[in-house]
Amino acid sequence: MAFLTRAPSRDIKNMAQRQRQPQRTKLKITNGARTRRSHDLSALYCLILSCIILLCNRNERFSFFYNTKVSAFTSRGSFTIKTTWRRDRCFRSCQFHQRQQPIQKKIVLETMVMMIMTSARQRTTLRQHVEATVTSGDNDNNHHKLQREREQICKEFLETSGILQETFGYESNRISDGENKVLTGADDAIRIQPLGDGFANWVFKVDVINSWVVKLRDPRYAPTVEKERNEQFHSFVVKIFSPMAKQRIDYPTRGYFDAFASTKIDVGPTILYRDENGIIMEYINGCVLTEEDVHGAAVTDYTTTGAQIGGRFGDGRHLCISIAKKVAQLHSTVHLLFDPVSDKDDNDIISNMLWHSLARMMDYIKTSGGSSLLQKEDLKSSSSSPVDIDNYVLSMSGWTFERIENEIQLMHQTLDDLGLPLVLAHGDLKPSNIIVAQEVDNNKNSQQQPSLHNHHVVLIDFELGGLNYRGYDIFKLFRTSSNENCGHGQYPKNMKAFVEAYVEEMRQGQKEQARDTGGHGNIFSVNQNGEMEADNSELVDLIICETLLFEPLTWLEAGVFYLFATKGDAYQKERWTELALDRFENYEISMGTFQNRVDHMKKVIRNRKSYHANPVI
Repeated sequence: MAFLTRAPSRDIKNMAQRQRQPQRTKLKITNGARTRRSHDLSALYCLILSCIILLCNRNERFSFFYNTKVSAFTSRGSFTIKTTWRRDRCFRSCQFHQRQQPIQKKIVLETMVMMIMTSARQRTTLRQHVEATVTSGDNDNNHHKLQREREQICKEFLETSGILQETFGYESNRISDGENKVLTGADDAIRIQPLGDGFANWVFKVDVINSWVVKLRDPRYAPTVEKERNEQFHSFVVKIFSPMAKQRIDYPTRGYFDAFASTKIDVGPTILYRDENGIIMEYINGCVLTEEDVHGAAVTDYTTTGAQIGGRFGDGRHLCISIAKKVAQLHSTVHLLFDPVSDKDDNDIISNMLWHSLARMMDYIKTSGGSSLLQKEDLKSSSSSPVDIDNYVLSMSGWTFERIENEIQLMHQTLDDLGLPLVLAHGDLKPSNIIVAQEVDNNKNSQQQPSLHNHHVVLIDFELGGLNYRGYDIFKLFRTSSNENCGHGQYPKNMKAFVEAYVEEMRQGQKEQARDTGGHGNIFSVNQNGEMEADNSELVDLIICETLLFEPLTWLEAGVFYLFATKGDAYQKERWTELALDRFENYEISMGTFQNRVDHMKKVIRNRKSYHANPVI
């Protein structure tokens, strides 16, 4: 949220001269409106903010601001406030950036009120802490430096695993960075490139180039002979567990369900190597899904008629059906965790991965200083201890450490009272953790598109896999990062098609499972013949009702995670704070319909005599 930069040296040299000049407030309002409605809205917000700023600068307690600039950009109602410190001139600007969501306007107003209400002692400690936390150098350089360090860790992990020697017969000193290949006597190399900007884990794609083809151009067309390289390679993915991941999940469980999903269920990529520091898996040649793919978001065809056309997978319905079958395969195999021949001890199985993960993240926030900075009494304290500006913003928005703990406890108790069934769940089933695979082609230049029929769906990233609620998995898939449908009480259009396919796949698999286990471990009620007692329509309504309960919890868990990320990723702390606030506010909105959904679920359970609570294992 706050972007701070060190003042230029010329400002420091002229600081004494500036301080002798009369101090005044500069206010600039810029309207970039495209429509009359957005123009009126932006003018209204600018007027409100201008009044607050002018009133604050008339107050002596607010006198440490030197210059204020308010700019409104109304393409989506966003705006930017820039302020500069008045006396110490430690910073050139302090920019509060508004994400393009109307809900976030509240943050800026609350931030301004925070600066008014603080005492002189607290302002001093706040400024001292901000000065101490300003990092020198360019942020881009820091990012590249961090990326190089992570790539070096990936190299060391590859060497430790021995996967290159065993699988490809390569020596570790043939590893190279990006496009700069290190060759040892032959034209072969290993190329490492990051996949995304991961911070919870560090993920890399490793290409093992095993063949080079040399072609000679016809001398009639080229005076000199040139070589053309045609790379044929094998690829795999290396995931290094970051310190944040190790804080959330201990090693006996960390990475276990990635291997479990591959070997026993066949819903994930093949795991080639695993230890406490990371895993190596096969590379899936395909496309990573987005929220638009799952919801079938319409795309405007600007090249022809301007009509609304489907996305990459049309309206998304057939894609959701394919995903549902894979998820049903995963959810229906909870009994395999307790197989006598399983390589995992029953004592090592976490009773509920969702509550376990939340507890570990809250403990980390507490031990890293988050609790003391987020307590209500600390807001009134005149202690000279450092103040975390991001946590201060959270606190002034009403999200203290104590409140977050209470909200988690409320959700835990409510769901326990309902006795919802537990399944072997993914735990983080967002669209970006699903890949639609396509035919593998070793030719680097192949540009095959994913098929729109008979999707081959692969689930990835089972870090939070384990016993969990099936409704949590399903709602996490359909929840969008925006708050457009938050708390409306209506389920997404493709959710019903998903649940129908999910129930049908369950019906096919539950018969064999019931006969093998005597009915134990099933998440549906079955008779002696292994057949589900309820019909499909009844089960569909039940699961949709159950799934909608988890909307607030998906927002709350995400908010805690981003707050957790502020403690583990200092480079993007402002970004994670902003996302945490956004998720917490969406949680508040979705809680408006939560109690009605709980009451409806209790009524459904009373009307279903055959409904079981947590599965009998």
